[in-house]
Order: sequence, then C-alpha cells, then structure tokens
Amino acid sequence: MTDRWQVRNEGSDLRRMLEVARTGELRMDRTVSGLVRAAEAGEGDIA
Repeated sequence: MTDRWQVRNEGSDLRRMLEVARTGELRMDRTVSGLVRAAEAGEGDIA
C-alpha cells in the first residue's frame, strides 16, 4: 500500500514540476538570452 501511494505522490510531483516548467519556459528563455547578451558584451562571467 505504501509503495503504491509513494508512486502516486511522485507522479503528481512530476506533473507539478512539468506544469511549473511549462509556465516558466518564457522566463527561462528571457534569462538565457540575457546571459548570452551579457556574455557577448563581455559583462558576464559564465563558468
């Protein structure tokens, strides 16, 4: 019983993470392009 409940919990966590990733895609794209612009301008230090 606990195993099944654990799997169900992990499944819902994954679904929640996917939803967050989907809604955060635009924000991430802006952040990445901002980092690229900073790197091209020589303002950012990307390790």
